[in-house]
Amino acid sequence: MPISACNKFRGDWCSENEYLDREILRKELGFKGVLITDWSAAHSTVKAALAGLDLEMGTDKKDYNEWYFADPLINAVETGKVPVSVLDEKVANVLRVRIKTKTFDEQSPAHALGNFPGRNLKVNYEEDILVGYRWFDTKKIVPLFPLGHGLSILVLSWVYFR
Repeated sequence: MPISACNKFRGDWCSENEYLDREILRKELGFKGVLITDWSAAHSTVKAALAGLDLEMGTDKKDYNEWYFADPLINAVETGKVPVSVLDEKVANVLRVRIKTKTFDEQSPAHALGNFPGRNLKVNYEEDILVGYRWFDTKKIVPLFPLGHGLSILVLSWVYFR
């Protein structure tokens, strides 16, 4: 999955950049997967949603409901600032990836990935920067898929997303 960078490109934040997110990534490259932000790379709701961002990965707001793609996105759809068709597009992108990677299949090892971040299946958004291996280390939990010293490797085949 491509990650929208924290910087600006041609005057717009990458997560709000319609040229990068729709014209190049979606149209020119034919990408049909999920576009996510880097941590704290979301800066708005409406502009990012319309530009093609699918998933916000963390922000400086501790209350999840205040994240740009939480209650503000619901409000933007309800008030007509973001068309329902744009929300449908985001849901379709996420479902397409989940179906192709078999995360709904209980017999698939990928199904276990839905159990992140820990054994109790609860997420505490007030943990601030304790993400990934740092979260596991502070909780003294051995991760299901250890891949080294705080590094993770994600390999996706481009053919899945065309």
